Amino acid sequence: PRYVEMMSSTSSAIGSLILSLRSLHSHQGFRLFSTAGTGQLSTCKLESRAVVRVSGPQALQFMQGMITNDTRPLEKPGAGPVYAALLTPKGKFLHDLFLHQEQGTPGSFLMEVDASGKQRALDWLTRYKLKRAVTLEDLSGQHAVWALYGPGLPAAAPQGWSADPRLPELGYRAVFPAASSPQPSLAASALQEGGEELYRAWRYRHGVAEGESEIPTDKAAPLDYNLDVLNGVSYKKGCYIGQERNSFTHYRGVIRKRCAPFTTPHTQQGAPAPGVGEEIYADGAATAPVGTVRGAAGGYGIAYLQLAHAIAAEQGRVVLRTKNGVVVQPFRPAWWPREWGHEEDAAVGAGPEAAGAVGGTQPV
Repeated sequence: PRYVEMMSSTSSAIGSLILSLRSLHSHQGFRLFSTAGTGQLSTCKLESRAVVRVSGPQALQFMQGMITNDTRPLEKPGAGPVYAALLTPKGKFLHDLFLHQEQGTPGSFLMEVDASGKQRALDWLTRYKLKRAVTLEDLSGQHAVWALYGPGLPAAAPQGWSADPRLPELGYRAVFPAASSPQPSLAASALQEGGEELYRAWRYRHGVAEGESEIPTDKAAPLDYNLDVLNGVSYKKGCYIGQERNSFTHYRGVIRKRCAPFTTPHTQQGAPAPGVGEEIYADGAATAPVGTVRGAAGGYGIAYLQLAHAIAAEQGRVVLRTKNGVVVQPFRPAWWPREWGHEEDAAVGAGPEAAGAVGGTQPV
């Protein structure tokens, strides 16, 4: 009997430990999803990105007043790229960008933007340049953007590459002459050159949006797409176009709808992947959509989604589907701050129907 009692006590303790670990693993509703994954270290030429040269004695000063992040780190030789966005005066997203130093050319910087919005970005900057000593040049066809990503990344950036400032998991980024096919000095067996869809799948599994097909121009608020936590916003740099509204959203501290990653479990069984712009609905809830697909590739995707319904879906209390019936299963990336989703606790406790009344800062 004593042996049975001891075994019962031990089983009870183990059970309590398992429950505690599960509780920690599902903090605030989402699974703390590990995005390490498998695959191969890869390079990718990002055809979706274009390059613009910004040069002149007032180049950094001009960009400091235009973008969401601080350009002053680029004054230091050898600095890595700055990630940022251009906003409308009302604080809505226009273009995401990386501003790189142009090696060997002091006072010259290479700005990479979405290729589809390159001319609009040029026009926007030209509109505000006025008589400043700044030159804007379209380098399409002359320079290309590359990414180095995947498991087994080298600890230090290879020659000519810089760490992606958004997340360590996104690897390294670089701008090279278009005619070159740069390959870092790594063992050939450890490296492959892949297509852009593979890179998007890697980016989606880490929950990061990029470009204007994924972050809607003139509609999205930058914080809804997590630009602040992805090192794309500075709150210490001073004024820039759209700064007032962006800062108000930040200091208010409540964002109920965010860009979140998801898996599409049934696509491996032959179901089609959801398309960009497809609305997401909660089974058994009101007819209003609870989110919108912003991208999907390789069984992963990102969506602009109400956090209340994302939590409910992860807990199995509701199923989320696109209008075409594709099931999407949201998950919480490990890099998200722990407090994200906390503001939804009351709505989640009341069930998905109550949460359906909770919106984001701007419908998309």
